[in-house]
This record gives sequence, C-alpha cells and structure tokens, in this order.
Amino acid sequence: NTRSVILDAAIQCFYDLGYNNTTTEKIAKEAGVSRGAMLYHFPSRQALMNAAVGHLSKKRLETEVPGVNGNEQLRLIEANMDVCWKQLQSPLFVVFHELQVASRTDPELRSVMAPAEKELEASWHRATKQAS
Repeated sequence: NTRSVILDAAIQCFYDLGYNNTTTEKIAKEAGVSRGAMLYHFPSRQALMNAAVGHLSKKRLETEVPGVNGNEQLRLIEANMDVCWKQLQSPLFVVFHELQVASRTDPELRSVMAPAEKELEASWHRATKQAS
C-alpha cells in the first residue's frame, strides 16, 4: 500500500512540478511518508523512476472499454474514441508525455520509457484491432 501511495505521489509531482523539478524529497512529502519509508521501497532515484513509469503505464492501460454485443462495432469504435479523448485530457497523459520528452536527453529514463511506450502502443493496437 505504501508503495502505491509513493508511486501515485510521484505521478502527481511529475504533473504538478514537471520531471526536472521533481525530487525524491518532494515525492516523499506528497506521499506523506518518511525518507526512510521512501528508501525502503525505492533505494535509488532510478529504482523510483523505473517503478513510477511502470505504475503510470499500468494506470493508463486500466481504462475500461465496453464489450461488443452482436453487431455493435460502431458503438465500440465511438467508445474507444471517447477513451482516447479522455486519455489525452488526463493528468496521466500529461505526465507520460512529460517523461517522454525528458527521456530524449536522459539515457537512464529513456531505458525505462522505451519499453513502457512499446507496451502502451501494443495494448492500444490490440484494443483497436478488437474494434474492427
């Protein structure tokens, strides 16, 4: 539970402060945990970034899409478009995009973001393929 609270706080800090202004101390404060608790769960900034990117991707992929009943492909496509629009307007998208931009010049972050981007793209592709 503490781990999830910390990861949610990291996403919130990325959203509020941006990647470059987010520190582990600010994340701990946002999460309401001690520095020791933070270090217990994430012994390094890189460990925290790795977990935060995975957590962010998981949260973005948890969006529900209504199932198809009979020949309701149009309804499903419209529902998928609604989901995409909601994603683009959500703080989760803003954070993911911020991390994508930051990873352009941060090799450690890029090593975490590249697999997360591929996973997200594959998931969206599977969802889109089901709609057709």
